[in-house]
Amino acid sequence: MIRVENLVKKYDEFTALENISFKIDRNDVLLILGPNGSGKTTLLRCILGLLRFSGRITLGNIDITKDIKRVKRLIGYVPQSINFPRNMTAREILNLHDKLHEIEINEEELISSFGLGDVVDVPVGEYSGGMRQRLALCVAIAHDPEILIFDEPLANLDFEGRKIFLRLLNELRKREKTILISSHKIVDILLYIDKILMLSEGRQLYFGPLERLVDRLRSMRFYLRLNTSIDRLQLKSGRIITHNNQWLLVETHNIVETIGELIRKHVDIGSIYVEEPSLDELIGYLHGDNDHE
Repeated sequence: MIRVENLVKKYDEFTALENISFKIDRNDVLLILGPNGSGKTTLLRCILGLLRFSGRITLGNIDITKDIKRVKRLIGYVPQSINFPRNMTAREILNLHDKLHEIEINEEELISSFGLGDVVDVPVGEYSGGMRQRLALCVAIAHDPEILIFDEPLANLDFEGRKIFLRLLNELRKREKTILISSHKIVDILLYIDKILMLSEGRQLYFGPLERLVDRLRSMRFYLRLNTSIDRLQLKSGRIITHNNQWLLVETHNIVETIGELIRKHVDIGSIYVEEPSLDELIGYLHGDNDHE
Protein backbone atom coordinates (compact mmCIF):
# COMPACT_ATOMS: atom_id res chain seq x y z
CA MET A 1 0.00 0.00 0.00
CA ILE A 2 1.19 3.53 -0.79
CA ARG A 3 -0.24 6.45 1.15
CA VAL A 4 0.51 10.10 0.34
CA GLU A 5 -0.81 12.64 2.84
CA ASN A 6 -0.85 16.41 2.38
CA LEU A 7 2.26 16.37 0.21
CA VAL A 8 3.73 19.79 -0.55
CA LYS A 9 6.93 20.35 -2.50
CA LYS A 10 8.25 23.91 -2.69
CA TYR A 11 11.19 25.37 -4.54
CA ASP A 12 12.53 28.85 -3.88
CA GLU A 13 10.60 30.45 -6.69
CA PHE A 14 7.40 28.39 -6.84
CA THR A 15 5.33 25.56 -5.37
CA ALA A 16 5.75 22.40 -7.46
CA LEU A 17 3.14 20.32 -5.62
CA GLU A 18 0.37 21.43 -3.30
CA ASN A 19 -1.69 19.25 -0.92
CA ILE A 20 -1.48 15.95 -2.82
CA SER A 21 -3.24 13.09 -1.00
CA PHE A 22 -4.14 9.60 -2.20
CA LYS A 23 -3.88 5.94 -1.26
CA ILE A 24 -3.41 2.89 -3.49
CA ASP A 25 -3.46 -0.74 -2.42
CA ARG A 26 -1.29 -3.68 -3.36
CA ASN A 27 -1.93 -4.83 -6.94
CA ASP A 28 -3.30 -1.41 -7.92
CA VAL A 29 -2.08 0.22 -11.13
CA LEU A 30 -2.18 4.01 -10.82
CA LEU A 31 -1.90 6.28 -13.84
CA ILE A 32 -0.60 9.76 -13.01
CA LEU A 33 -1.89 11.93 -15.80
CA GLY A 34 -1.17 15.54 -16.61
CA PRO A 35 0.50 17.92 -19.07
CA ASN A 36 4.17 18.88 -18.99
CA GLY A 37 4.93 20.85 -15.85
CA SER A 38 2.00 19.44 -13.90
CA GLY A 39 4.24 17.81 -11.26
CA LYS A 40 4.16 14.15 -12.32
CA THR A 41 7.91 13.54 -12.20
CA THR A 42 8.31 15.64 -9.04
CA LEU A 43 5.69 13.50 -7.29
CA LEU A 44 7.45 10.29 -8.32
CA ARG A 45 10.79 11.62 -7.09
CA CYS A 46 9.22 12.46 -3.73
CA ILE A 47 7.89 8.89 -3.44
CA LEU A 48 11.37 7.62 -4.30
CA GLY A 49 12.85 9.73 -1.49
CA LEU A 50 14.93 11.78 -3.93
CA LEU A 51 13.41 15.14 -2.95
CA ARG A 52 12.60 16.77 0.36
CA PHE A 53 8.96 17.63 0.98
CA SER A 54 6.45 18.39 3.68
CA GLY A 55 3.64 15.97 4.42
CA ARG A 56 3.94 12.21 4.73
CA ILE A 57 4.55 9.28 2.37
CA THR A 58 4.40 5.69 3.58
CA LEU A 59 4.95 2.40 1.79
CA GLY A 60 3.05 -0.11 3.87
CA ASN A 61 4.18 0.77 7.39
CA ILE A 62 7.45 2.38 6.26
CA ASP A 63 7.86 6.15 6.43
CA ILE A 64 10.15 6.86 3.48
CA THR A 65 11.95 9.66 5.31
CA LYS A 66 13.01 7.28 8.09
CA ASP A 67 14.12 4.15 6.22
CA ILE A 68 15.18 5.13 2.72
CA LYS A 69 17.45 2.08 2.29
CA ARG A 70 14.54 -0.29 2.77
CA VAL A 71 12.40 1.84 0.46
CA LYS A 72 14.97 1.50 -2.33
CA ARG A 73 14.87 -2.29 -2.01
CA LEU A 74 11.08 -2.23 -2.37
CA ILE A 75 11.00 -0.11 -5.53
CA GLY A 76 11.98 -0.64 -9.17
CA TYR A 77 12.23 2.64 -11.07
CA VAL A 78 12.43 3.58 -14.74
CA PRO A 79 13.09 7.33 -15.15
CA GLN A 80 12.01 9.38 -18.12
CA SER A 81 15.63 10.01 -19.12
CA ILE A 82 17.94 6.98 -19.10
CA ASN A 83 21.63 7.53 -18.32
CA PHE A 84 23.57 4.28 -18.30
CA PRO A 85 27.39 4.37 -18.56
CA ARG A 86 27.97 4.36 -22.32
CA ASN A 87 31.00 2.05 -22.21
CA MET A 88 29.27 -0.70 -20.17
CA THR A 89 27.30 -3.55 -21.72
CA ALA A 90 23.83 -4.67 -20.67
CA ARG A 91 25.35 -7.79 -19.10
CA GLU A 92 27.79 -5.71 -17.04
CA ILE A 93 25.04 -3.36 -15.90
CA LEU A 94 22.85 -6.27 -14.79
CA ASN A 95 25.79 -7.91 -12.98
CA LEU A 96 26.49 -4.64 -11.14
CA HIS A 97 22.80 -4.33 -10.23
CA ASP A 98 22.80 -7.87 -8.85
CA LYS A 99 25.83 -7.19 -6.67
CA LEU A 100 24.36 -3.98 -5.30
CA HIS A 101 21.13 -5.75 -4.36
CA GLU A 102 22.93 -8.95 -3.27
CA ILE A 103 20.74 -11.16 -5.45
CA GLU A 104 21.11 -13.80 -8.13
CA ILE A 105 18.85 -13.78 -11.18
CA ASN A 106 18.35 -15.87 -14.28
CA GLU A 107 20.16 -13.33 -16.40
CA GLU A 108 19.74 -15.04 -19.77
CA GLU A 109 15.99 -15.47 -19.33
CA LEU A 110 15.57 -11.83 -18.28
CA ILE A 111 17.65 -10.54 -21.19
CA SER A 112 15.77 -12.71 -23.67
CA SER A 113 12.35 -11.58 -22.41
CA PHE A 114 13.25 -7.96 -23.25
CA GLY A 115 14.66 -8.77 -26.69
CA LEU A 116 18.23 -7.83 -25.71
CA GLY A 117 19.92 -11.13 -26.53
CA ASP A 118 21.62 -9.85 -29.70
CA VAL A 119 23.07 -6.74 -28.02
CA VAL A 120 23.73 -7.92 -24.47
CA ASP A 121 27.51 -7.64 -24.92
CA VAL A 122 27.39 -4.42 -26.95
CA PRO A 123 28.26 -1.12 -25.19
CA VAL A 124 25.09 0.72 -24.21
CA GLY A 125 26.38 3.84 -25.97
CA GLU A 126 25.58 2.09 -29.25
CA TYR A 127 21.95 1.40 -28.28
CA SER A 128 18.97 3.26 -29.70
CA GLY A 129 16.73 5.14 -27.29
CA GLY A 130 14.21 2.30 -27.44
CA MET A 131 16.83 -0.32 -26.59
CA ARG A 132 18.05 1.71 -23.61
CA GLN A 133 14.46 1.97 -22.42
CA ARG A 134 14.09 -1.81 -22.65
CA LEU A 135 17.29 -2.26 -20.64
CA ALA A 136 15.96 0.17 -18.02
CA LEU A 137 12.80 -1.94 -17.69
CA CYS A 138 14.94 -5.06 -17.40
CA VAL A 139 17.05 -3.56 -14.60
CA ALA A 140 13.98 -2.20 -12.77
CA ILE A 141 12.39 -5.62 -12.30
CA ALA A 142 15.59 -7.65 -11.83
CA HIS A 143 15.44 -7.61 -8.00
CA ASP A 144 11.70 -8.45 -8.01
CA PRO A 145 10.52 -5.28 -6.22
CA GLU A 146 7.06 -4.96 -4.71
CA ILE A 147 6.51 -1.51 -6.24
CA LEU A 148 7.27 -0.43 -9.81
CA ILE A 149 7.46 3.22 -10.85
CA PHE A 150 7.52 4.06 -14.56
CA ASP A 151 7.98 7.69 -15.66
CA GLU A 152 6.71 8.08 -19.26
CA PRO A 153 7.65 4.45 -20.08
CA LEU A 154 6.25 4.49 -23.63
CA ALA A 155 7.90 7.75 -24.69
CA ASN A 156 11.03 6.26 -26.27
CA LEU A 157 9.94 2.70 -26.99
CA ASP A 158 9.76 1.34 -30.51
CA PHE A 159 6.83 -0.81 -31.65
CA GLU A 160 8.38 -4.05 -30.39
CA GLY A 161 9.35 -2.40 -27.11
CA ARG A 162 5.77 -1.20 -26.55
CA LYS A 163 4.52 -4.78 -26.97
CA ILE A 164 7.14 -5.98 -24.48
CA PHE A 165 6.15 -3.30 -21.96
CA LEU A 166 2.43 -4.07 -22.18
CA ARG A 167 3.15 -7.77 -21.79
CA LEU A 168 5.33 -6.95 -18.77
CA LEU A 169 2.57 -4.79 -17.29
CA ASN A 170 0.11 -7.65 -17.57
CA GLU A 171 2.59 -10.06 -15.96
CA LEU A 172 3.34 -7.68 -13.08
CA ARG A 173 -0.39 -7.33 -12.35
CA LYS A 174 -0.70 -11.12 -12.13
CA ARG A 175 2.15 -11.09 -9.62
CA GLU A 176 0.26 -8.53 -7.49
CA LYS A 177 2.78 -5.73 -7.86
CA THR A 178 1.85 -2.14 -7.11
CA ILE A 179 2.53 0.04 -10.15
CA LEU A 180 2.67 3.80 -10.70
CA ILE A 181 2.86 5.11 -14.27
CA SER A 182 3.16 8.74 -15.27
CA SER A 183 2.09 9.50 -18.82
CA HIS A 184 0.58 12.00 -21.23
CA LYS A 185 -1.56 9.28 -22.79
CA ILE A 186 -3.97 6.65 -21.58
CA VAL A 187 -5.21 4.61 -24.53
CA ASP A 188 -2.21 2.24 -24.82
CA ILE A 189 -2.43 1.22 -21.16
CA LEU A 190 -6.16 1.68 -20.62
CA LEU A 191 -6.88 -2.00 -20.02
CA TYR A 192 -4.32 -2.24 -17.22
CA ILE A 193 -5.26 0.83 -15.14
CA ASP A 194 -7.24 0.71 -11.88
CA LYS A 195 -7.05 4.31 -10.69
CA ILE A 196 -6.12 7.71 -12.07
CA LEU A 197 -4.49 10.70 -10.40
CA MET A 198 -4.88 13.85 -12.50
CA LEU A 199 -2.50 16.74 -11.85
CA SER A 200 -2.49 20.25 -13.27
CA GLU A 201 0.00 22.96 -12.26
CA GLY A 202 0.97 20.97 -9.17
CA ARG A 203 -2.59 20.58 -7.93
CA GLN A 204 -4.65 17.42 -7.63
CA LEU A 205 -7.74 17.61 -9.84
CA TYR A 206 -8.97 14.06 -9.48
CA PHE A 207 -8.12 10.79 -7.80
CA GLY A 208 -10.34 7.79 -8.22
CA PRO A 209 -11.33 4.83 -10.39
CA LEU A 210 -10.85 4.76 -14.12
CA GLU A 211 -14.58 4.44 -14.83
CA ARG A 212 -15.27 8.16 -14.56
CA LEU A 213 -12.79 8.92 -17.32
CA VAL A 214 -14.01 6.00 -19.40
CA ASP A 215 -17.28 7.93 -19.78
CA ARG A 216 -15.27 10.64 -21.54
CA LEU A 217 -13.92 8.04 -23.99
CA ARG A 218 -17.30 7.02 -25.32
CA SER A 219 -18.47 7.31 -28.95
CA MET A 220 -14.97 6.95 -30.32
CA ARG A 221 -13.55 5.59 -33.55
CA PHE A 222 -10.28 3.75 -33.52
CA TYR A 223 -8.13 1.77 -35.93
CA LEU A 224 -6.77 -1.67 -35.11
CA ARG A 225 -3.80 -3.22 -36.87
CA LEU A 226 -3.97 -6.99 -36.43
CA ASN A 227 -1.04 -9.38 -36.32
CA THR A 228 -3.05 -11.98 -38.23
CA SER A 229 -5.77 -11.69 -40.86
CA ILE A 230 -9.39 -12.45 -39.96
CA ASP A 231 -12.21 -13.22 -42.39
CA ARG A 232 -15.39 -12.39 -40.50
CA LEU A 233 -15.96 -10.68 -37.20
CA GLN A 234 -19.01 -9.34 -35.40
CA LEU A 235 -19.02 -7.24 -32.25
CA LYS A 236 -21.70 -6.73 -29.61
CA SER A 237 -20.00 -3.74 -28.00
CA GLY A 238 -19.10 -1.84 -31.16
CA ARG A 239 -19.58 -1.52 -34.89
CA ILE A 240 -17.01 -2.43 -37.53
CA ILE A 241 -17.08 0.35 -40.12
CA THR A 242 -14.41 -0.97 -42.47
CA HIS A 243 -12.35 -4.14 -42.62
CA ASN A 244 -9.37 -4.17 -44.98
CA ASN A 245 -6.97 -7.12 -44.77
CA GLN A 246 -5.37 -6.69 -41.30
CA TRP A 247 -6.96 -3.31 -40.49
CA LEU A 248 -10.23 -2.58 -38.73
CA LEU A 249 -12.00 0.73 -38.21
CA VAL A 250 -14.30 0.36 -35.20
CA GLU A 251 -16.87 2.70 -33.67
CA THR A 252 -17.78 2.13 -30.04
CA HIS A 253 -19.40 3.73 -27.01
CA ASN A 254 -16.93 2.01 -24.70
CA ILE A 255 -13.42 1.43 -25.96
CA VAL A 256 -12.48 -0.66 -22.90
CA GLU A 257 -15.40 -3.05 -23.40
CA THR A 258 -14.79 -3.35 -27.15
CA ILE A 259 -11.08 -4.08 -26.82
CA GLY A 260 -11.90 -6.60 -24.10
CA GLU A 261 -14.40 -8.31 -26.41
CA LEU A 262 -11.80 -8.49 -29.19
CA ILE A 263 -9.29 -10.07 -26.79
CA ARG A 264 -11.88 -12.62 -25.64
CA LYS A 265 -12.48 -13.48 -29.31
CA HIS A 266 -8.72 -14.18 -29.57
CA VAL A 267 -8.13 -11.34 -32.03
CA ASP A 268 -4.37 -10.75 -32.10
CA ILE A 269 -4.12 -6.95 -31.84
CA GLY A 270 -0.84 -5.48 -33.01
CA SER A 271 -1.54 -1.81 -32.36
CA ILE A 272 -4.35 0.64 -31.69
CA TYR A 273 -4.69 4.13 -33.15
CA VAL A 274 -7.31 6.31 -31.54
CA GLU A 275 -8.12 9.99 -31.34
CA GLU A 276 -7.82 10.68 -27.64
CA PRO A 277 -9.47 13.59 -25.85
CA SER A 278 -6.85 16.23 -25.17
CA LEU A 279 -5.59 16.74 -21.65
CA ASP A 280 -7.34 20.10 -21.63
CA GLU A 281 -10.63 18.34 -22.39
CA LEU A 282 -10.06 15.81 -19.61
CA ILE A 283 -9.12 18.54 -17.14
CA GLY A 284 -12.32 20.39 -18.02
CA TYR A 285 -14.30 17.18 -17.70
CA LEU A 286 -12.91 16.45 -14.24
CA HIS A 287 -13.66 20.01 -13.18
CA GLY A 288 -17.28 19.36 -14.14
CA ASP A 289 -17.23 21.68 -17.13
CA ASN A 290 -18.90 18.96 -19.20
CA ASP A 291 -22.10 19.56 -17.21
CA HIS A 292 -22.47 22.78 -19.14
CA GLU A 293 -22.07 21.29 -22.60
